[in-house]
Amino acid sequence: MLQIRRLICALILLTSPLASAADGVPTETWKGPAPDQGIQLGFLTGPSIWGTHVDLALMGTLSKLLIERGFVPDITNQVFLEVGLGPDRLASPGSGWIYSFHLRWDFHMDEQFAVYAVGGLGGAVDTSGDTNIASAHPRLSAGVLLKTGGPFSFRGEVGADFLAAGVIVGF
Repeated sequence: MLQIRRLICALILLTSPLASAADGVPTETWKGPAPDQGIQLGFLTGPSIWGTHVDLALMGTLSKLLIERGFVPDITNQVFLEVGLGPDRLASPGSGWIYSFHLRWDFHMDEQFAVYAVGGLGGAVDTSGDTNIASAHPRLSAGVLLKTGGPFSFRGEVGADFLAAGVIVGF
């Protein structure tokens, strides 16, 4: 966990000198224009943690912009409602599903980089035995968005239930 925190801190420190520009005019860090993406589709993949079980998972995500200028008026931040669903146990026998229903709060440093926090409900359903076993728990995580050209962004996320990397496409 300490190594993951160091990695996130290093990413923030390494990208902080980057200047963003809109029409050739530099913008102040954390105060530039927000991306114009009301709906986002994406996927995340990585190890999913359910109790003492860790396995590879793939989660599809759908995000809808709720608040254009988030809860902090002095900086560029947006709030999305996001849902996710996907198969768990891709690397071992059995079957299961992971799900998530949460808010994602994005803080945009510039036009290429953002950090975000996730808070909501997550869980898993184990369908491999004679009976289905379901769990639900608070879902808290943090992540980074690295925007590429066009509507695409790379995404990395660290949480108690999922360590993931993926892509988002905005519309």
